[in-house]
Formats: sequence, C-alpha cells, structure tokens
Amino acid sequence: MFGMTANIKQFYYEDITSASTEQNSNSSDLTGMLIDTAITAATKTCDLIISVAGARNKINTLYKVEAERVVAVYHQYRKLAKQANSQPQVVVQQQVESPVEQIKKLKELADLGIISEEEFNQKKSDLLAKM
Repeated sequence: MFGMTANIKQFYYEDITSASTEQNSNSSDLTGMLIDTAITAATKTCDLIISVAGARNKINTLYKVEAERVVAVYHQYRKLAKQANSQPQVVVQQQVESPVEQIKKLKELADLGIISEEEFNQKKSDLLAKM
C-alpha cells in the first residue's frame, strides 16, 4: 500500500477548540502503563490531542518537542485572534462643514485676494443651491 493514505482529517483553524499533548499509553493495567510511560519518556514521544467541535482527534507518537511546538503555536495564534477581536474598531468620520461656514471661508479668501470676487460669487451660489 505504498503511496496510499487512510483516515485523513482536515479542519479549519477557527474550528479548533483546544490543543494539548498526552503521554501515550495503550495499556489499561498499571504495569503496562508504567512500561509505556518509560518507553515514551526514553524516546521522548507523546500524542497530540486536537479538539474540534466537540470531537477529540489524536495524532499518535510524535516527538514531544514537535507536539509541544504545535500546541504553543496554536495558543499563540489563538491569543492574537482574541486580542484582535477585543480591540475596538475606530471609525473616523470626516466632519462636513455647513454651507454657511464654507461661504465664510470663501469670503475670507476673496478678501485676501486669493480668489476673485467672481469665483467667490460662483461658489457662493453653488453652496446656496445645495441648502
């Protein structure tokens, strides 16, 4: 069965509810559990447990360093996502001056000679038409 895979599960990161490591043991009796614990401690392996929508998914026999790194990355990104969601959204709304305020400013520009009296009157009539 080279090249064939079975029981592949995929899920979205957002759906993961927890990630943890677990010392792997297949034995139900105390002696077997102790032997399994000694073997996994010597080989530095563990199982990675990923919970998704209430289902518990286990990845068997990973090197402990790798499994702990997966858990750390998960917690780091989960924390960043929570922080991003908790920050208030700032909406900048530009204030629109009233037509009267705009006419006053245009009059100042006309008095200073920056715009002509003709330009002032044209803009003034445009603004008054909007009222």
